[in-house]
Amino acid sequence: MYIHTKALMDEYESRLILFSVIEPGHTGWGQEIKRVGAIAVLQGLLQGQYDPKTCSGIIKKINDTDVELLQSEVNACESEFIYPGHLKWP
Repeated sequence: MYIHTKALMDEYESRLILFSVIEPGHTGWGQEIKRVGAIAVLQGLLQGQYDPKTCSGIIKKINDTDVELLQSEVNACESEFIYPGHLKWP
C-alpha cells in the first residue's frame, strides 16, 4: 500500500490522493487544503488530527489508494493532473 510504504514527498501526490477520495467541490476540504496544503491535510487525516469518526470513510479510501495506479490512469488518458500551484495552473 502506497501510504505506508513510501513517504509523502510532494504536493502533487498528496493532491492526487485527496482528489481521488474527497467529493469534488467539497467546500470544507477545499478550504482546508488551501489553508494548510494537501500534504498537511493528508498527513493530518492519517495521523488522527481530524475527527476519526467523521473522517473514517475518507481515511479508509486513503489507505486503499495506490497513487502509482492513479498516476497510471492519468497517463493512460493522455491527461495531466494540474492543481493550484502547478506550473500550468491558470
